[in-house]
Order: sequence, then structure tokens, then C-alpha cells
Amino acid sequence: MSSLSDASAYGSATDSERTPLVAPNPAEKKVTRASLKIRWLVLTLSSLMLVGNYYCYDNPSALKTQLHEYFKGTSTGGDEWETNFALMYSVYSFPNTVLPFFGGFLVDY
Repeated sequence: MSSLSDASAYGSATDSERTPLVAPNPAEKKVTRASLKIRWLVLTLSSLMLVGNYYCYDNPSALKTQLHEYFKGTSTGGDEWETNFALMYSVYSFPNTVLPFFGGFLVDY
């Protein structure tokens, strides 16, 4: 009877058993310097796009007093003005809470 430390009890591993189950694809492209430059370009453009998005989102906040002066002659005034101004931000930001789910689905698809 053989002991547990005996290699024959577990079987011997041959070279064919040590090879990976999935062979590397010879047609797979290697990472080159040119592809790294494109990645940096995409990263930079994506970052600039986000900065522009945040700038556009916060722009009404900077124009709050000018908008209040412009709409002063209308029936909206006082607390109603603050409510409508906050509602404008809510209506603008609501799609931004829902659309990332669709974007994530499209990226995974």
C-alpha cells in the first residue's frame, strides 16, 4: 500500500497536462507604442468631455442672479422662483441618474 506522499497515488503530471487549456492566439495583436498613444488620446478627450459636461451643468448656478433679474417681471417671484430654479436642476439631472444604466448595458453588449 502506498502512502499519500507517494506521487503514484495522485498520478504523475505529464507535459501535456501542464500545458494551458487555452492556447494563445497567434493572430492576437501585441500592444504597441502606437496603440498606447491612442489610449492616451482617448483618455484625454474623455476627460475634457467630462469637464465640459460639469461646466455646462453648473453654468445656471453662476447665472442665477441674472436669470432672477430677467424673470423678475413675470409672476414668478420669491419662494416660487427658488422652487422653479431647483426644479430646473432636478429636471436636468434626472436623466443623468437613469441613462448610465443604459450606457452600461450598451458597453457590456
